[in-house]
Amino acid sequence: MAEHDAPRHSTSRYVAIADLFAALDELMSNYQSSSEDERMKRWSDDAERITGEVARHLAVARVRIAAVPRHDPDESGHYAKPRDADQRS
Repeated sequence: MAEHDAPRHSTSRYVAIADLFAALDELMSNYQSSSEDERMKRWSDDAERITGEVARHLAVARVRIAAVPRHDPDESGHYAKPRDADQRS
């Protein structure tokens, strides 16, 4: 999902996660499309590539998320100011 496809109310953090899920969905779809007989060999042969792709997409998402301050909704549902870095989990 490209940032321009995101809903108007979305945040940069939302877009980063949506892009991560889209990339993982595509990877899963490509590898699960193999027949049952081919799947074991293909997954075994491509294990490093598969885990590398997952790690790469996760690293990109983490950098994108870290670059944007977190805004948590307060009790009334309104978004509060970003919490201090030492309060983030």
